[in-house]
Amino acid sequence: MPSLPDVALKIRQLIADGTNNAKTIAQAVNSDAAIATKLIKAANSPLFRGTKEFESTSQAIVRLGMQTTQQLVTSFTLREVFKAKNPTIKKRMDTLWVNGIEIAAISSVLAKHIPGLNPEQGLLAGLLHEIGTVPVLMYAEQYEEIANDPVQLEHAILGLSAEIGGVILKRWSFSDEIITVTQYARQWDREHEGPPDYCDLVIVAQLHAAMGKQPSEDDKMPSLEECPAFHKLSNHGKLTPEKSLTILAEAKEQIEETKLLLGT
Repeated sequence: MPSLPDVALKIRQLIADGTNNAKTIAQAVNSDAAIATKLIKAANSPLFRGTKEFESTSQAIVRLGMQTTQQLVTSFTLREVFKAKNPTIKKRMDTLWVNGIEIAAISSVLAKHIPGLNPEQGLLAGLLHEIGTVPVLMYAEQYEEIANDPVQLEHAILGLSAEIGGVILKRWSFSDEIITVTQYARQWDREHEGPPDYCDLVIVAQLHAAMGKQPSEDDKMPSLEECPAFHKLSNHGKLTPEKSLTILAEAKEQIEETKLLLGT
């Protein structure tokens, strides 16, 4: 099982313990220079409507707030989990990460239009929705006959990743709402009581991302109109397929900015 990188664990623990001091959090973030640089870049980006350029991590944390800082640091460090040495598995890991970034960016944008959902939490949910695939690929990397058999590998991913993803996020002490995402994000007919949740958001983000692409043989996606998750979002956010497409088209620059921030 992969481990959450140390800086993300440290920040999550500090905030969980009630630490509300930007300088203390900044000291932990600064232990990883690359993450500190990304956090400052995020705080100064149009994503958070910065009007003043900040140069220190503590200033960035004050602008972003503790919860957003935690979610962004976790998001930035997750790239380290999606690593492999075998060329075939590495290519699959890279594709997995790029896909996660796209779903995360779309989820973040759509969350702004759904009452009760948080854009940064949506971003994290999108990045984590296929985390259960990582251990399957890590295992396959040890066995050349599996690593080089794409059919067998994909069947293993489809059969195991949802359950494994739930186990990972429980070990990492994530909330039930995020654990649900990794367990059911590919269950297109999922229905549940109550308001829309982050799993609904990520399901709809995947449908948007898949538009115009060739679906795989094992994963036939419904249209937005046929998807219960979209009806959940539409009832609370007054979305229609046309409106959601318009929202994403208007947010194209924001989506690209988010993908660039997470992908570098």
